[in-house]
Amino acid sequence: MGWPTDYAGWITRIKEWLTQYDLPDASFGYCIDAANIRLNRDLNSQWMEKTYSFVTADTNPIDLATIVPDFNRMRLVTVAGLPPLYAKSLQEFKLAMAEDPSDGGDSVMYVVNGMKLSIWPPPAIGSAIDIDYYMMVPALSASIASNIFSEKHPDALLYAALIEATPYIGEDERLDIWSTMYGGIRESISVT
Repeated sequence: MGWPTDYAGWITRIKEWLTQYDLPDASFGYCIDAANIRLNRDLNSQWMEKTYSFVTADTNPIDLATIVPDFNRMRLVTVAGLPPLYAKSLQEFKLAMAEDPSDGGDSVMYVVNGMKLSIWPPPAIGSAIDIDYYMMVPALSASIASNIFSEKHPDALLYAALIEATPYIGEDERLDIWSTMYGGIRESISVT
């Protein structure tokens, strides 16, 4: 038996694993949705890696929600011709700006705050920038038959959905096993 190939198949698979046939499909859909959220948060999968390249037309900050709608979290920022920028905390970033307010010289660092990317010193208008990031994988649904998780990491999706089902099934001795299996799969996927 292979992995499910659509949303209805995943609902059936979760029902079978839980042996909970009396609950409505919507309950299992919630488990799959919550598992998708968990996987987007937990995984650093090569299948989630994307790059957005653009040329600056303005200065800081860069609104990630507008230019990269599937942005999940940052991996790396590079300004063409320079080494990759250092990721800094907001505090470190603001301290660096206060120490050298001239905003001259090559860009060396970035921070993401409020879905806005700021680079210091700001790159010149017309600079080519690559934003390497992990994408936000859309959840399975009646209109989305498959996604990266169902195709590339179906075991992680299964165990994450089973863990998310615990509010519906109460205490279940299998939860520790599912959590352990999920943790091991998550670690093997997210090795960098």
